[in-house]
Amino acid sequence: MYKAVQSAVTAVSFPETLELLRKMGLKWLGLIGQDWITDLDVLLHFPSGNTIPWIAPKWLTAGDLLFFYHTKTARGRIKNVIAEALTVRLQSRTTLTPYNTEEVEMLISILERADKLSQNWTGRIFAVGEVSDRPHRAFDENKHFKGTIYAPLASVFVFERPLPSDEFKSFLKIGQNTTTPIYGDQLRELKRLLTKQNKIPAILENAVPAGLSFRDVNKKNWIDISCRAQVRFINEAQLRAYWLDYLLPEIKDPRSQIHTECTCFRHNERTGIVDYFIRLNDKWTPVEAKLNVLAEEDLPSQLVKYTHIDSFSPTLGSSIGLTYPVDDESYCLVFDQSGIYLTHDGEFMKCSIHEPLIRREDIPQLGMTKFRQEILTAMNH
Repeated sequence: MYKAVQSAVTAVSFPETLELLRKMGLKWLGLIGQDWITDLDVLLHFPSGNTIPWIAPKWLTAGDLLFFYHTKTARGRIKNVIAEALTVRLQSRTTLTPYNTEEVEMLISILERADKLSQNWTGRIFAVGEVSDRPHRAFDENKHFKGTIYAPLASVFVFERPLPSDEFKSFLKIGQNTTTPIYGDQLRELKRLLTKQNKIPAILENAVPAGLSFRDVNKKNWIDISCRAQVRFINEAQLRAYWLDYLLPEIKDPRSQIHTECTCFRHNERTGIVDYFIRLNDKWTPVEAKLNVLAEEDLPSQLVKYTHIDSFSPTLGSSIGLTYPVDDESYCLVFDQSGIYLTHDGEFMKCSIHEPLIRREDIPQLGMTKFRQEILTAMNH
């Protein structure tokens, strides 16, 4: 049975120094029965029944796909680190080094294994994994790459014949960032090329790109397009333009304005800029849009900038320069692609960071009148 998914490709490189390689080994220590292993080892011998966190775009979610591309620079890095390791081996025989003899030999063994793998994988898409849940923010002191957003992987399938970049560069260019989105026809063509020379896993065989287009969203059909479970917003601008800008007029108090990009003031000092202010139950209520609340760094500290304020002033629209007083509002509505969250003084009300008050895909069945009423009911408890 076909399943609509979103997908991305993540670049897998190699540490630039022996110390960064050591950190990588510590990160995966004991995962698959070896003392020290690399990222490549983890993907090649993915532990069945486990979930492994991997750097990913924050807009992916359960069932989506993450492809793995081994960078062309990785092989050169491996050669350089091998040279460094051999130098340390010689030094360790006559002088003190940060590594004991056993560690040096283990690192050289890791490098030789990685060098062998990289001969077949460099500059190629070599594996695909299935995401098991929404990405989240995490800190890893042993990581060797930039990025703090990780997705849990449920499985990884390594292709028998990795796909070289020469075969896909005409339609998919791997960017300089760690991850690159894969859109509709790109996924179809990538799947076709991989299928020509590989037996592909069911997660890829059954995958089709979400066929809905935000270009066709309007006041009549937005709820049918933007509230479907398989729809993913790539960034907050999409979430606002194709969802919130249609939804908020439906739930605000009748004949009231919606203000956007509002500067907040407390005791005549600016505290921050919130995405929207709307009237709910005759009170100005701040509304903040996030792509994925799990990937936010200290969300309560962000929300405190928009609550218990004295006034706000829109920076966009027809009300630029006007100031609106606020009655010490302690509630804030937060939207991400999973749904709507209600917060009170930064704490989740009738919901949690893992489960929204109302899920986005439940809105069509709920209807706007009941949707608004559920928000008001939660605010009154």
